Amino acid sequence: MPLLIDEPRWPAHGRLWSHLVSDTSFAELHAFADALGLPPRSFEGDHYDVPAERYEAVLAAGARPVSIRQLVVALHASGLRRPKRKGERVLASTFVPDVGPGRGVRRDLLASILPAPVTPAEVNVLVFGATATTTRPSLLVVHAPTSDASWSLPGTRLTSADDVMHAAAAAVSQQTGVRLNPRTLRISGHTRILGTAQTWLTYLTTTVATAPLSADALWAPTDVGLGGSSDAPWWPLVGWIVDRRQPRT
Repeated sequence: MPLLIDEPRWPAHGRLWSHLVSDTSFAELHAFADALGLPPRSFEGDHYDVPAERYEAVLAAGARPVSIRQLVVALHASGLRRPKRKGERVLASTFVPDVGPGRGVRRDLLASILPAPVTPAEVNVLVFGATATTTRPSLLVVHAPTSDASWSLPGTRLTSADDVMHAAAAAVSQQTGVRLNPRTLRISGHTRILGTAQTWLTYLTTTVATAPLSADALWAPTDVGLGGSSDAPWWPLVGWIVDRRQPRT
């Protein structure tokens, strides 16, 4: 199927923009965008933003012009729609078809400073360690409870009665020995799990001076990861915070 693009009618940054989507796969969309030289940063989770001056070139390359309504309908029908609130960015999406034929669970990793729309089931904390010897911070990680060979973020499950910031600070202290002021914690993202129900996991972030840790914690380099942490579902959020990079999925 051809790629779809609406007319450049959407103003932003002093220009008009179109939306370029695929109704088949993100792989098709990325390949088309790469061939046109569209920058990866213009990928917005389920579409590319295309400036008005590139519209005719996109049509010449084979995209089909449609109305915004047709574009949205096609995106929803394909299962590739990744909704977000204003100011959020979809960093990664994973579809896990593990709940029976014709059903599945989708996990979307969001960069966001907005609270979760529902009480989050879990909170994890990205604690970045600043040092005088490098401009790139380290990340505080702990042994994952399911494997001695892997690492995860400090965090905890939540109940509706928990104060998210205080629960997160307490979990970091207990699991790593690092004491945090809950007031320094800021929302940096969420994992949104969409299946038969909607579940949100929240990520907070803060920066501290590196310090000695408990035996089960470690400062990990943020450029290469540690012990498989670079394959963790939250790892693209690390790159987004540190480098403002936009992974394409």
